[in-house]
Formats: sequence, structure tokens, C-alpha cells
Amino acid sequence: MLIDQYGLYRGVRMFLMVQIVASIFTVIVRYFTIQETIVHTSGTRPPIIPTRETFKELPRPIFIMMIVSIIGSFSGRLVQDYTNLYALDILKITPTQLGIISSVAGLVQTALTLPSGMLSDKYGRKNNIMVSRVVSPVTQYFMATVSGFYPYMMVRSFNAIGLAFGGGGVRAGGSAWSALIADIVPSRKRATVNGVIGTLTAIVAAPSSVLGGWLWETFSPQLPFQLSAVIGLVAAAVFWFGVHEPEKPLEE
Repeated sequence: MLIDQYGLYRGVRMFLMVQIVASIFTVIVRYFTIQETIVHTSGTRPPIIPTRETFKELPRPIFIMMIVSIIGSFSGRLVQDYTNLYALDILKITPTQLGIISSVAGLVQTALTLPSGMLSDKYGRKNNIMVSRVVSPVTQYFMATVSGFYPYMMVRSFNAIGLAFGGGGVRAGGSAWSALIADIVPSRKRATVNGVIGTLTAIVAAPSSVLGGWLWETFSPQLPFQLSAVIGLVAAAVFWFGVHEPEKPLEE
């Protein structure tokens, strides 16, 4: 509504200022409330730069998850920068309507995040992750086929359901995804593993946005979404056949 009323430039500047204030507040709260959980009983700290020894003890599923993250993130970055542009320019959805859609999708994800987390604890991480990593690519495909406000809102809400299951969708991360890493990786190496996954996915997925823009301009606006769906489903298949949950978490 603010963008419709004040224009794109002023509206975005207003939201950016609000975001800066909220981010500063969040950092302050986290600084004073979060407590350190890692205790180095040996008196020595692990090396800052990962070495071969860092990953020597890691089980095979972690390396498969790294591959899945890279493939999935490449898929997601194909369309990440163009999703709103597609809605505004191709589907002719107004900024206010797009805000409503984002709010509805956010509410759906918020409402389902807690129960999906409970399902992950009760029935295992893998099923939740698979729901997320199948739903999100399928959503990318449907984004390129629907038209109008209500169909697009349904597609975005469907994607929110997938994200709520905590598998990261077509990105790295998510509650179930992080919980599976915690079940597999010793606590002293979890941050390193997450850091490596984040670094690799960022490096490999970086050219994906350029490819998505080139496909948009050269062939059609729908092609990046269709290709993203295919690549995302490949990542889901790699995860399903390559990763097996441990019989019991490390802490147990």
C-alpha cells in the first residue's frame, strides 16, 4: 500500500529504514540473551581454516547434503531475483496485491512451522525435508503456468507449506535440515559444516542469477522457472537416495 501511495523509490526507502532499525534491535537482543554452548575442555580451539582433518570424521550423508544444497541453491537462484518481477510485469499484479500474497504466505508458513517441527521430531527429519524439497520445485513450475491474483496466491501459499516443513525448499537450511545435521555431525564441527555448505552454495549458485536473466530475455520469462523446477527435483532425488538418517542422534 505504501509503494502504491508514495511510489517505488520512497516506499522502498521507508521499508529499508524500518528493516535497519529492526535488525539493530534484533542484534542487541541476541547479544544479551544468547549464551555460548561450546566448551573447549582440552584448552585448545579448532583451526579457523578447515583442513582435511576437519572433514575426515564426517559421515558420507553430510557430503551428499552438501551436493544437494549446491544443486538446490543453483535451482533457487535461477528465479529468486525474478519472482516478484514476474508477478508485477508478467502477471500484472499490483504492489499491494503482492504484499497481500506475501503476508498470506507468511501466515501459512508461520502456522505450520511448529506442527511440522513436531512431526520431524516424532517421525524423522528425512520425510519433512523431502516434502519441502519436492513442493518448492513444483511450485516454481506452477508459477510459470498460473495467471491472476488468486491462482498466484494459492501457488505462493503452497510453497509456504513446503518451506514450513523445514527442508529448505530449493535453498540450504531449514529447521528439519539443521536438525539432521545436528543428528549427524559432532557439536564441535556443526558450525564449520554449516559454514562450508553456505560458502559452497553461494559460490556455485552465483552464476545462476545471470543464467536466469539470460533465459528470461533470450527465450521466455517462464523458462527460468521451468528449469528451476527440474533442477530442484534432481536435488530432491539425490537427497532421497543418498542420505539416510542415523538410527539414533549423536547425543543419544
